[in-house]
Amino acid sequence: MEGDYPDLKSNAQAFIGEVEGRSASNLRRYAPTAVGQAEEALRALGYYSPMIEWRIEEGDSDTTATLVLSITPGEPVRVTSRTVEIRGPAASDERFTADLPEHPAEGDILNHGEYASLRDTIQTRARRRGYFDGKFVTRTLEVDPATRSAAVTLIYESGERYRLGEVTFEEGHWFEIGLLEQFVSFEPGIPFHADEVARLNRDLQNSGYFSSVDIDASPGSAEDGVIPVRVDLTRRDARSVAAGVGFSTDVGPRFRGNWREHWINPMGHKRGAETELSVPRQNLSTWYELPLDPPMTDLIRLSA
Repeated sequence: MEGDYPDLKSNAQAFIGEVEGRSASNLRRYAPTAVGQAEEALRALGYYSPMIEWRIEEGDSDTTATLVLSITPGEPVRVTSRTVEIRGPAASDERFTADLPEHPAEGDILNHGEYASLRDTIQTRARRRGYFDGKFVTRTLEVDPATRSAAVTLIYESGERYRLGEVTFEEGHWFEIGLLEQFVSFEPGIPFHADEVARLNRDLQNSGYFSSVDIDASPGSAEDGVIPVRVDLTRRDARSVAAGVGFSTDVGPRFRGNWREHWINPMGHKRGAETELSVPRQNLSTWYELPLDPPMTDLIRLSA
């Protein structure tokens, strides 16, 4: 690579890939393909008119030949205009519009990866924040290699934001509905946000009551923009036992045991016992837990 262009060099190497072990004749046939891959790699970073020459350096044997590309990048394409508009209700949603990627900005060397990141960020935010009917009405990257200029235009029409509806728990979970409803941290009718659904899933998983949690909050099941939330729970095994042995210089050999009952009634009570046995010390502790509201953070623990 003529000049100091480490990013261009590494990108070209990544596009071309490994060519080791090929004979000199095979490399000669492959050279036009390698040149095309190098040109594609440079275009991705804004260099549309490189000068590329190739040669074969033959080694001691036919299989040690090397394909060498000499690249002069030329002048880059620069971004001469950037238009990014969010239309519809999302335009007044500060968490949607704030901190969008600054690049590609006017004056930047064109980077197709930055353009894709900006485009994908808008689409991802729309899905996470409940603008499921949103779409780009204009999504263009116009490049003129002759004038070395590029124009970025992204205009997104959000549509109405969906809302979260009632949370229903499918039958078969065994627990009291009142306990499960305490895990729901949002009120029906709030604007959709994927984090609210993820939090409900996480809290139910961390409760220790279930082996699997499946939450369906698909926009395809929405009615009048309200998405019902359906939760399917599989109760875990009631009990688990763990044991281990160890050695330390102060107590010598020791044994540790742990017994836990993850649920003992539909109200979600738990209990367990732990023991440590060694020659100088024998400990046994037991505990009993009662969940409060909210059960993710509040509980009563009785121990002895």
